[in-house]
Amino acid sequence: MNKYKKLIELIENNGLEIQSKKCYDPQSAWHGEELWIVDKKKQNKIFDLSGNGYCFHDAKVEEAIEEVEKYLLLKKMDTFDDFKKWVEKNAKPKK
Repeated sequence: MNKYKKLIELIENNGLEIQSKKCYDPQSAWHGEELWIVDKKKQNKIFDLSGNGYCFHDAKVEEAIEEVEKYLLLKKMDTFDDFKKWVEKNAKPKK
C-alpha cells in the first residue's frame, strides 16, 4: 500500500478527519490554509499537514503517518499489557 492510501485508511478507519482553516501572514502577505488531522470525537489536533498553512507537500505525508500511528497507540493504552508492549517496542538499549 502506498503512503497516501495508508494515511487515508488511518484517517477513515479511526474516527479522524482533516479540518481546514484559511490563514494569512501579514508580514509576508502570504495566504494559506492550515490542514489539521483531528480526532473527530475529542477534537484533538494530531498533525498539521500544511506545515502551519504554507508548506503542504509530499514529505508531510510520512510525518503524518508516524504521528497518527503514535496518537492511535497512545489513545488505546488502557492496560498494563498495552503499556508493556509500548515499552518493549520503544526501549533504547544502552551501549
